[in-house]
Amino acid sequence: MLKLLYNFASDVLALAFPRICPVCGGRVADDFLDAIVCESCRSKLQRALPPHCERCGRPDVVHHAYCCSLMNTGLHFDQARAYCLFEDYARRVVHDMKFNQRRELAEPMAGMMARAWIERLEERRYDCLIPVPLHPSRRHARGYNQSDLLAERLGDMLDMPVDCWNLERRRNTRPQSSLRPQEKVENVRGAFTLDKPERVKGCEMLLIDDIITTGSTANECARVLREAGAVRIDVLTFARTR
Repeated sequence: MLKLLYNFASDVLALAFPRICPVCGGRVADDFLDAIVCESCRSKLQRALPPHCERCGRPDVVHHAYCCSLMNTGLHFDQARAYCLFEDYARRVVHDMKFNQRRELAEPMAGMMARAWIERLEERRYDCLIPVPLHPSRRHARGYNQSDLLAERLGDMLDMPVDCWNLERRRNTRPQSSLRPQEKVENVRGAFTLDKPERVKGCEMLLIDDIITTGSTANECARVLREAGAVRIDVLTFARTR
């Protein structure tokens, strides 16, 4: 009887206060973990699913070994996974959150990343979630770091601690999007440091970012964490390029 009353009350509340998709303004009608976004918007995102490289997550790779271009310079993270491919609709969502002050999009994006954590990282538990940092000048100009927002919301969803301040970007690098793959590696080399390296020794860490392209930025962050004694480093992003 109590269950029937609860279900009835839930239905009444859903009719009176329907959940609204923050991307398109449509109604969210189901109860999936990533259903903060409506089904129509989710259907426009192309999932980043196998076949892919087991290490860097690059899609459309059937033979997994050494497919990652970072192998030549040293691959410092264990796995990289993303919820969707950085195409069309995903590009719009990422752009809106980063450049149009759409901070509220961090919530649905983190919800979808939580789905990727369940499916692609097998619900692995981590000692800490660490967002990829912005340089202080760029953070000040934007007003926030989008990776901080994603990590904080994801930490709440997965009940894992988040540290937004230990990993720091000490050099204001050029935008990676304008560079060729090898230039990206050189651009971020030595750009990151840890304020308190003792905090990561012996820990399993999950690096959080909005998008991964060649993986150069994530790999340099992972190198710093690895040298400080982190025993496992995975990377989780909302989107990744082909």
